[in-house]
Amino acid sequence: GTSTFMVSLPNKWAKSHNLKKGQDINIEEVDSNLYISPTAYKQKKKHATIKASKESSTRSAITHAYRCGYDSIKIQYTDENAPKYIIDIVNNYLIGFEISKQEKDHCVIESITEPSDEQFDILFRKIFYNISLLIEKMIESARDKTSFDYEEIMYKIYRYDNFCRRIASKKRLFGDDIVLFWTLSSLLMHAQRELYHVNKIMHEKKITGKSMEFLQHV
Repeated sequence: GTSTFMVSLPNKWAKSHNLKKGQDINIEEVDSNLYISPTAYKQKKKHATIKASKESSTRSAITHAYRCGYDSIKIQYTDENAPKYIIDIVNNYLIGFEISKQEKDHCVIESITEPSDEQFDILFRKIFYNISLLIEKMIESARDKTSFDYEEIMYKIYRYDNFCRRIASKKRLFGDDIVLFWTLSSLLMHAQRELYHVNKIMHEKKITGKSMEFLQHV
């Protein structure tokens, strides 16, 4: 919402921006600080540089920088296969990022969608919904001896989780309690990862008898 208050400003600053008495100004909260400006305050963009090594460690470095709110990430590499798996990482794990530059020895991925507070509640609920869907589909698959694309659901959960952590980091949604939120998110990801492995085993070996009963109970 919008409220109206009268505030006193330094005379020299007000004159330099041609502000008049009664004129509206912008006041925005960024990282627990209030910024007063004659125009909308823009948060300074954050840039990171990563040296690619193995695919798994590169993925961890990229997703960590993404979660922490970096707006562009430069990835340096010597492996000719790196561009391919970097594209897969962006598509499978990140929301709102695209490759904006690609050279022989590096590429840059950048934010094209800024996270908002309103998106957090929606996407965090989607994490729980898709974990629940993973369980339901798993039971149906075991009972009816059919298969489903559990990897697609898994990647959805990863994307939602990473984006929620990004929102929480950039918008400081939880203040000093951010560690508690991060712990909850980590536990949820461990849970869905265990479900992924159960589904993988089920596709290799069908579940029957007492194992099926135990699975339904769990």
